[in-house]
Amino acid sequence: MVRATLLVFCISAWISNALEVSSPVQVMATPWWNPGDPMWFVSKAADRTLSLQYASGLQTLQLSSLVHMDKLPLQNGSATCAAVLSSDHIGVGAAFPSADMEPISMARLSRRIQENRQRNIIPVSACGYEEADGRVLFESMWMPSKTTEYQVQFDNENQTMTNFLNQGYYIVSACSTKMFSNRPATPSVVIVWHRRRTQAPTTRLEQRIFVNVTEANCSATNLRNAKEQFFPISMQLFNKGNDVRCTAIWQKFSAPSLKYEFRTGSAPADVVNLNDKQMKPRQVSVYRDMTGREQLMVLWTNYETRNISFDGNIYNETDNIPINWLPGSTTGMKAEDKAYFESMVTKIMRAGQIPALTFALSRNE
Repeated sequence: MVRATLLVFCISAWISNALEVSSPVQVMATPWWNPGDPMWFVSKAADRTLSLQYASGLQTLQLSSLVHMDKLPLQNGSATCAAVLSSDHIGVGAAFPSADMEPISMARLSRRIQENRQRNIIPVSACGYEEADGRVLFESMWMPSKTTEYQVQFDNENQTMTNFLNQGYYIVSACSTKMFSNRPATPSVVIVWHRRRTQAPTTRLEQRIFVNVTEANCSATNLRNAKEQFFPISMQLFNKGNDVRCTAIWQKFSAPSLKYEFRTGSAPADVVNLNDKQMKPRQVSVYRDMTGREQLMVLWTNYETRNISFDGNIYNETDNIPINWLPGSTTGMKAEDKAYFESMVTKIMRAGQIPALTFALSRNE
């Protein structure tokens, strides 16, 4: 046990040193590492780039894949970020699920939603955050799937939900826009829907969604759902001005021995479950409680909460990957050298299932 803990700690420290991280990244990792045991990490950082760098390092080492990220935007322009990583599905590809490297506008997110339909890249989640200048920007996570269709809803209008349900879609993510001001958020929530292409429209998951409810109503809803065999697959705590709100998705399961818990604290060490190896962190929220203190809340379950099809790669060994050279860039390059570079680049893209890549070559510089 001690050696396993030290090994995980050393790997975490090595990644931080290799990335030359100057700002603190608080991390709590699995305190065991026996063959077959799940592995997870819960991190908190003062910068989103640090969180992504840390996640990327763990994914590159095939130790964990990014499960969920959240941030608490502050009026001074800074933010507190948190992430959950797990060893589940690390074989899908070192780069997935993948998070946007920078926040984008709603217009750009809408374009990306349409463009990625042609690339077999599906959204896993999308969240809006108010910036210090009053803009609402979005951060999203994506992954490859050739067998999943999706819709993204920028409201919680009941008729739209009913239409998607009737078409066989189910909810995989619901994220309310985080606002530190009291002005109305536009949109107030982003809901991501998936549907298997081979799924009959009459096949439905029993789900309940609660959007922008007060913390007190959220707690009451939790108790009622548990009595009716509904279990949380998503639970977001966030601030609306000075209030603490909740947006949640509950799903009906018939399997026995399902367990979940919500752990709250100010640091990763306060929100981990070290008593049950079957419990894994599924989602993290960063928010301010009613006294103004920053808090983390992590949803732990012993069941899979992501209704996502980890079914495929973007490329297989026979797929042709188009390559475009800038005009004049191959002048003087030997045909065998050009073929070598193209072979190496496509090999890297297949290995990491990378949807697009730009690279540059120089000579005698």
